[in-house]
Amino acid sequence: MNLTRRFVLVNSLKVCAASPLLAYGASHAAAASALQREPLATLPPSYREESLAISDDAQSVAFAAGAGGSERVVHDGQEGPVFSRCSNPVFAPTSKKLFYSVLDGSPGGRRLKIMADGTLIDTDFASEPEFFFSPDGKHWAASGSMVQQQQGNTIRRGKVILFVDGVEVGRYNDASAPTFSRDGNHVAFLASDDDVTLIVDGKPETIFKSDPATRGQAINPFVNGSAMDMAYQCKYLSDGSLLLLVPDGSSWTIYKGPKAIKSYAGNTIGGFGYRGISSASVKSKDGIAGRSVVTALDSPVAIWWEKMEGDQAKRWRLVKDGQPIDDNLATDWWSSQRPVISNDGSRCGYVLWDDPDISAVINGTKSAPFKNVWGITLPSAAERGRFKSAFAASDGSEWSFVVNGTPDSAKFTSAYAPTIAIDGSHLVCRAKRDNSQWLVVDQVAVDGVQNVISGPMFLNRSMQVNPAAPTNVIWVVQEGKELFRVTSSL
Repeated sequence: MNLTRRFVLVNSLKVCAASPLLAYGASHAAAASALQREPLATLPPSYREESLAISDDAQSVAFAAGAGGSERVVHDGQEGPVFSRCSNPVFAPTSKKLFYSVLDGSPGGRRLKIMADGTLIDTDFASEPEFFFSPDGKHWAASGSMVQQQQGNTIRRGKVILFVDGVEVGRYNDASAPTFSRDGNHVAFLASDDDVTLIVDGKPETIFKSDPATRGQAINPFVNGSAMDMAYQCKYLSDGSLLLLVPDGSSWTIYKGPKAIKSYAGNTIGGFGYRGISSASVKSKDGIAGRSVVTALDSPVAIWWEKMEGDQAKRWRLVKDGQPIDDNLATDWWSSQRPVISNDGSRCGYVLWDDPDISAVINGTKSAPFKNVWGITLPSAAERGRFKSAFAASDGSEWSFVVNGTPDSAKFTSAYAPTIAIDGSHLVCRAKRDNSQWLVVDQVAVDGVQNVISGPMFLNRSMQVNPAAPTNVIWVVQEGKELFRVTSSL
């Protein structure tokens, strides 16, 4: 595709003839009339930078703001109560309930509390908790650590505390991130004391006994919050069963429900915010990259990176439920992006590092080599829509998008992960060039903006988020202190 031939630019609702990105014809003029720009909010001078939260339908805004030496959260223009300190607020999906933690400096001591949809809850957290939500946003959990303990020159975090729907569930030496069932009626997590216990709806269900040396490959007790999330996995599958990765005896084992489907000698933790760590005793043995586990949304299957036993240079491969998905072998697992799987579990995509080459593999088909690959995305099922796959790729100096396996000739200085509607009907990309962020819909650039805060979000006429057959795509953009909702009709 020739950039000056193919792309249309609609900037501030006007077609800019002087732009080098302007396509030649008037056939794309509908893009200009389809784009809407609406004021959403004005950030006050007291706004705390990088505290902005946008609901998933781009209708509600919340942020932290100064208040005479203290802070408060402002939600859709309404000022909340004042506290010594407020964390960045977060919206629950769909329900748009608002959550944040606060440092209460009122008489009786400085304590962290949770503000949960307008209700203030006392806690013994020593630092800001992390929030988790059911898919419909009606149920929530918060996990954080207790007062940190001083051990010589080292600060060791205390026990991990878990709240579910405002009630403290327990205090543990460590605990994994809670996972909600798809209907939101159940919540599960792993807790570590002497052994590892699966806890479902607040009750111990299964105890996994393991060698301390096996657990020690993954646990680092000197981190804030949970250390288990660096290696353990506990996820609800679409059929209501649980997928677990736990130390069991002298191995790390993947369970689907009560059935063990594969075991490994080691667990290479790292990536996605952590660097790789592996015990020397298992370097030539098989292993799993614990944080690479990904589950399908609508099918009870999972994919992950595994390392084969041996000393050969290329030992890593991607597996689905423990079986190789293709014949490709990697020099190492790609920790910058987890593999992806379609909602129905039929298609997979991943970044293959075959030193020195980096390629994208979509359902077994390997792309040409690049210097970097980012943001592989797939629709929910293989047979739907015109867009089957997309990702951003770099030649070392510029970025472009690869759509359905074909590189687009439009070049950018940087690129964000593309997004495909769940039915494959539309593709939305965002990239930087000429000091602007370009919004690209179905391979047509529709706007150049200063700063995208949120999006893209696919909606239909009923304002349902991420539906099949979406009618609109929305971004929230910031220009100075002004927030705008930019909508493109599809």
